[in-house]
Amino acid sequence: LEILVIDDGSTDDSAEIADSVLASTQVRGHVIRTTRGGPSRARNAGWRQSQGGWIQFLDADDLLHPDKMAVHAGATLSLSDKVAVIYSSWQILQRQDREWVLLDPAMCPMVEADPLGDLLKPEGFIATGSQIFRRTWLERVGGFDERYRQIEDVDLMLRIAMAGGEFRRAQQPRGGKQAGQ
Repeated sequence: LEILVIDDGSTDDSAEIADSVLASTQVRGHVIRTTRGGPSRARNAGWRQSQGGWIQFLDADDLLHPDKMAVHAGATLSLSDKVAVIYSSWQILQRQDREWVLLDPAMCPMVEADPLGDLLKPEGFIATGSQIFRRTWLERVGGFDERYRQIEDVDLMLRIAMAGGEFRRAQQPRGGKQAGQ
């Protein structure tokens, strides 16, 4: 496990807080400081400096289910090299009165035999925090297109699908809990 925090020129003290938290744990990780370049550039800086074979992107406004990483890590075992993305259900949450409140029911994307066609359907949308990417596929397609500051994640998944990458849905943890963000 490795945690890289990319500070894309933030003006608050989040990078210092991340440094402090990482220093207090046994987890390998560090903060990478960049000048403002947008989400694509920040994500590319992170995965290119990471060591892992599978990459989880997490934005500042994302929250992962406590079992999400274990479920996705389990899903990586004995997969074909053609599998580029493992994804799960996801939900929109909002902080209200110090509590996380579910705003909508869980979204359950289905990207199967026709990944390109499925990703183009509204119900095929896979939120950034609810997926992990195989490093070799990020390398194959060149990662995020740094010209984009919006829909960069959709563009990446479409390019992976066009290159022949397969998508697999992770099984939900026992008890029916959602594994996504």
